Amino acid sequence: MRAPPPVVLHESAHPSALLAGARAALRRHEIPHALHYESDRQAALWQAVHRAHSPWIRDDRCRRFYQSALEAVSSRITGELGMLSLGCGTGEKDALLLEALSRNGTHVCYRAHDVSRALALESAARCQPLALEILPPVVAALPLDSSLRQVLLKGFPAGTPMLTLMFGLSPNFEPADFFDGVVCMAEIGPVLLSANLAHRVDYPAGVAAVLPQYDNPETRAWLMGTLTGLGLSAADGALIFHVSEPDTRLGVRGIDVRFVLSRARELTVLGERLQLAAGEALRVFYSYRYTAAIMGSCLQQHGLVLEQEWISPMADEGLFLVRKP
Repeated sequence: MRAPPPVVLHESAHPSALLAGARAALRRHEIPHALHYESDRQAALWQAVHRAHSPWIRDDRCRRFYQSALEAVSSRITGELGMLSLGCGTGEKDALLLEALSRNGTHVCYRAHDVSRALALESAARCQPLALEILPPVVAALPLDSSLRQVLLKGFPAGTPMLTLMFGLSPNFEPADFFDGVVCMAEIGPVLLSANLAHRVDYPAGVAAVLPQYDNPETRAWLMGTLTGLGLSAADGALIFHVSEPDTRLGVRGIDVRFVLSRARELTVLGERLQLAAGEALRVFYSYRYTAAIMGSCLQQHGLVLEQEWISPMADEGLFLVRKP
């Protein structure tokens, strides 16, 4: 058996960088997403949320949808392939695609990326038996830029066609940042991305209908874990879940979570004093929901071509294969 690969730790994931980002975000009354996954404990709390509420885990129809769609993706690919998985999570969907590609005789060089070292290693270990070559996983914070892209691509065989996977990222980044990242990766090859979808007829009501997937004990424990790490506690306020207003640039809505302080607090983060008044709110988390039509419009506005889409029978999940024209 091959030894597990080492980890490439990008400067964006160094503790000092993450905490500096947290300081800047707190001044804006926001918590950066990276802190929700950064420690092994937070990764474990996220996995508890995933197991309890993800349709991927709880609904066989969702898993069958992904299996069918990824089989269709694999049928388009032969020969050799470089596969980069951004925000890989546990790597279960990556493994499904690798299994399908192996049946086609495709030789894959695979790399996992995540802001969580624990999740990047788990994905690499899961996919190791299914790929011809495994590159060291990269631990880095997003959003993506050309400098980070260079680190992510280092080690892939020159001239090998590339496919970038962006599963589960579209909910957790501001739409403009997410699509800028898609454009960045589409410059070197096709991108296969996923999106959580809402009801296409009554979009706001469709977003509201998924609130129970977020407002639950597991998610509250996960998000409070992050806040506890910054010095806050449940005695300082409450988490409030609601449907967001449309994103100003692209009109995308989602679930927005705020921590509303019930009392004034003074925090010290990396030596910086932050004064928070009673009644103020910290934006702790958000998760954007698209429709197929909104996704198509966003891709078009960013100069991307939608080659093919796959929508689940429940119309709550979508896969989109995109490229630069």
